Amino acid sequence: MSFIIQPTTNLGTNSAVASGTIPNGATVIMNSDGTVTACGLVSSPNSISLGTAVTVINASINTITSVFDSVSQKVVVVYAISTGTYAIVGTVSGTTITFGTAVLITAFVSTVSSGCFHTTNSTSVFAVNYFDGSNTRGYAFTVSVSGTVPTIGTLYQFSTATIRSISIIYDVNANKCLIGFDDAIVSQFGNLRVATVSGTTITYGTTLVFNLDAANYIALSYDSTALKTVVCYVENNTVPVDKLFSRVATISGTSVTVGTATTISAVTSGYVSDCYDSINNKTVVSFFTPGTPGGYAIIGTVSGTTISFGTAVLYTATTQNYNAICFNPSIGKVDIVFGVSTNNNVIVGTVSGTTITFGTAASITPYSSYNSIIYDSLNQKVVITYASTRASSSVGSIGTATNLTSTNFFGISTAAFASSSTATINTIGSLNSKQTGLTAGSGYYVQNDGTLLTSAGTPSVYAGLATSTTSILLKG
Repeated sequence: MSFIIQPTTNLGTNSAVASGTIPNGATVIMNSDGTVTACGLVSSPNSISLGTAVTVINASINTITSVFDSVSQKVVVVYAISTGTYAIVGTVSGTTITFGTAVLITAFVSTVSSGCFHTTNSTSVFAVNYFDGSNTRGYAFTVSVSGTVPTIGTLYQFSTATIRSISIIYDVNANKCLIGFDDAIVSQFGNLRVATVSGTTITYGTTLVFNLDAANYIALSYDSTALKTVVCYVENNTVPVDKLFSRVATISGTSVTVGTATTISAVTSGYVSDCYDSINNKTVVSFFTPGTPGGYAIIGTVSGTTISFGTAVLYTATTQNYNAICFNPSIGKVDIVFGVSTNNNVIVGTVSGTTITFGTAASITPYSSYNSIIYDSLNQKVVITYASTRASSSVGSIGTATNLTSTNFFGISTAAFASSSTATINTIGSLNSKQTGLTAGSGYYVQNDGTLLTSAGTPSVYAGLATSTTSILLKG
């Protein structure tokens, strides 16, 4: 005679006050005050943790940039070496990234590049310059992804001038891309041009010269609340020092207009990068002066066709060379990667009103000439790509830390609970039936982000044994 033992559903069920909202079926930790909290990643400006660096290409790099393709859920990297300009696809898993085979875009070598993701067209769109045998021209093209293979669209020329800086963004409201670029040889004027993307075809509106003095280090970011683009640039003809300015750009059809220039800083002539904080509805601008100690960030607020700024905040007193910035929406922070004489660093900034505060910078890699930082919304990780004598990529949690320890796992919630309510938690010996996608007979571990997987995370916390696709016997 055989017997089937059915796990009980009430043994080991306990109640505690919820600190923060707890979703249905969430893994839960016990806090030191006796309350319970959903297990996961929490904001921690001083927490910077990256996986092992992965080589993208072992060759001297001329330029590199990256985009997260939210449809294929892959990282698309465009880089240039002596043999031409290439695209390669990266897949993030945990804190590592693996790359497919690079595909040649053109045998011409690019020296500057920028990319964005066109959500309506479901493709990445890149803008690059390259030397075509007589001059450096500006081109844009699409990159679509299937598996780990990038497919390159036709290259469409947007400028016949020699270009020193390029930035491209996607305006979701206008369903257009906007390209900012300068003429580095003749006038050095600042230019904007609207690009319409349909499949792999790109057409352009008329070029707008937005600044009749030299405009270099152009950086664009899209304000999704104001439905405007913030244009930052250094005016090199300003006397007695080069100044950093910003204008607000508005797309209408295939045309673009700009508002009055606002001075960001009168003490910079170096590289500038910017991003949009969609939680605080602010633009964050990072800049520095080459050869002069100090990296700064400043907060901009768009109103109509103008932008105003708070006071610049020093985030490093070290002389730096390149920087890149991205917004991490999972924690509402900005992450800045910047190079100094011997290494790269990452720092986390928190926006409040018109100011920003920073955690402690962490050294992450050897020095590189180029930096790119993007947010992977699928894995909720930051991906940094950097290059000098070779290109590498690192994945990790920057500005986030897990609240899970090796000893504080309490159980799994029986339902959804509001903060300060009394939550009922399945603990050791009880059966939780609020899961999906489990494999019966497999053991599951709690991960840093609170999910359940069959492999152990760090720390290693065993949750229990799955008895069906929806049920798990805690520490059974």
